[in-house]
Amino acid sequence: MHKNVVYIQSVCILILCSLGLLTHAAEPGPTWQQISQQGHFSVELRASDRQTALSEFQTWQLSIREAASDEPVTPVRVIVGGGMPAHGHGLPTQPQVTEYLGAGQYQLEGLMFNMAGQWQLIFEIITNSKSDRVVFDLMIEH
Repeated sequence: MHKNVVYIQSVCILILCSLGLLTHAAEPGPTWQQISQQGHFSVELRASDRQTALSEFQTWQLSIREAASDEPVTPVRVIVGGGMPAHGHGLPTQPQVTEYLGAGQYQLEGLMFNMAGQWQLIFEIITNSKSDRVVFDLMIEH
């Protein structure tokens, strides 16, 4: 390719990025996996970004599968709780599972961490035939 064409392409990309019209794809965030306390469900929690920003709302994904068969689960209800056990307080917001994305995937919205440290996220999963709880211990860094 000719040097001038490469230069013009680079300048165009730089201008589009500075105007916010072209963005890079965010790096995938960390993933945590747990088997629920009674062994009914295999649950995966995925952060939306590689770096969790403090005091900003997060939208993460939750995957819920039958532990025995690895089949996707469509729970009747998922109750979200948690907090910082060492500090004795709960979450600063009330995150909720807001959307079923298919194949056992759910969208978790309204999650926020207001300080760095050790956090717990607790999910109570309730289907027509069973219920179980899964607890994720997360280290949120500044």
